[in-house]
Amino acid sequence: MSRLLSSLRFRLIVGLSVVFLGLAAVVVPWTMRLARDHFLYAYQRANRDVARAVVEHERLFRSDGGVDRDALQGVFMKLMAVNPTLELYLLDAEGRILGYDAPEGAVSLETVPLEPIRRFLDGGDRLVLGADPRRPDRPAVFTAWPVSGEDGALGFVYGVLRHDSLDAATRWGWAGDLRHAGLGLVGILALAFLVASLLVAYLTGGVRRVRLAMEAFESGDHDVRLGGEGDDEVSRLARGFDYLADSVQRQIRRVERGDRLRREMIANVSHDLRTPLASLMGYLEMLADRWPELDEATRDRLLAVARRNGERVQRMTEDLFELSKLESGAVAPRPEPFPLGELVQDVVQRFEPEARRRGVRLVTDVEPDLPFAYADLAMIERVLGNLVSNALRHTASGGTVLLGVRAVDDGLEVRVSDDGEGIPREALPHVFERFYRGSPGRDVSEGSTGLGLAIVARILRLHRTTIQVRSRLGVGSSFRFRLPSPS
Repeated sequence: MSRLLSSLRFRLIVGLSVVFLGLAAVVVPWTMRLARDHFLYAYQRANRDVARAVVEHERLFRSDGGVDRDALQGVFMKLMAVNPTLELYLLDAEGRILGYDAPEGAVSLETVPLEPIRRFLDGGDRLVLGADPRRPDRPAVFTAWPVSGEDGALGFVYGVLRHDSLDAATRWGWAGDLRHAGLGLVGILALAFLVASLLVAYLTGGVRRVRLAMEAFESGDHDVRLGGEGDDEVSRLARGFDYLADSVQRQIRRVERGDRLRREMIANVSHDLRTPLASLMGYLEMLADRWPELDEATRDRLLAVARRNGERVQRMTEDLFELSKLESGAVAPRPEPFPLGELVQDVVQRFEPEARRRGVRLVTDVEPDLPFAYADLAMIERVLGNLVSNALRHTASGGTVLLGVRAVDDGLEVRVSDDGEGIPREALPHVFERFYRGSPGRDVSEGSTGLGLAIVARILRLHRTTIQVRSRLGVGSSFRFRLPSPS
């Protein structure tokens, strides 16, 4: 019950019903008042010329200004036969009653106010109510006409129009007939409640759909959508819900994917660290247990293997730490202008010994007079180093690794290419994922952490650029990215 009373629909119905009832409480009495006035005005207009006819056809005053009682009595008798609803009075110029056809003792007034009579005689299209000499507390519908003599105005013929319906209408005011008015308001309230219910049902139908969709979404149905069409508020609300639902669903999928990647990363890290650590511990235990009986050459060989495993653990730890900082936003690029061609030459010199050891040619193709690049120098050096290292690992002896730079319209384009083993087509979308290795066995044996290309992609993303890769099995691979020039 409390939920119903607090619902939007119930509050709207009650609110609209109160508004309709309030309007009815004002409009109904006002309408009834207008209807009463129109009825009385119509009756007064229909009998407007009665007093005038009396004045024109009867001589009610003598030449000396006195009242002709015989003539007046004759008029009363005629009107009684012709129009019994008319009660005639003869007034002097000051409004004093000189004669009337009402029963003796029934008249309570001696003087009739002249102001309503003057407004009536001025004409117009509005109802004018005057005094009722028999009932001073009630206004009366009347007709009147002036009586003039040679010396000017003598008085007025004043006729009160009587009828049961007129009496009821003149009694009715703003207080009115409470019983009928009350019944009318009760009927209007019932009608207002019905109309409000239908109107609210129509207006809140769309809102109810949105509420049900939200409850379904909250219950786990993340695929529910409203597909609001149109330009009204409810359609906009439905489209807003769909947009938010899509955003939340994308976030949920992103969180689920992140959780899956986190579990995979933990599994990969555990696996990749377990192997070199186990090897390192094995060789160290062997050295510790058999140190006196091992010759110097064997000791050096075992120490070299242990050192390589330790270095591999160190590289993986450093790469993990660097990638974590890049992905968390703990580091940000500090761009500056620098000569990219010189940086390429420095990277080639650093990897030249490894290239000779592998029997791979490491060459450059740098256009002359290149503009400066605008980026973080240390980060771009790490990108180039990772790409060259990756290319050397996947290029057989006698192959070539090319590091080139050329000017383009919006900056500089860097290319690292090789003629090595290439990457399978199905593996291309995954080469920049953490711990992905095209040739797991050989990559592990050659010290790959599986994080180099992921670091490259993240650094370039921080520079608002992307890296592209093209590869064919047995032909080789090519990695390309662009850097801006200083504006």
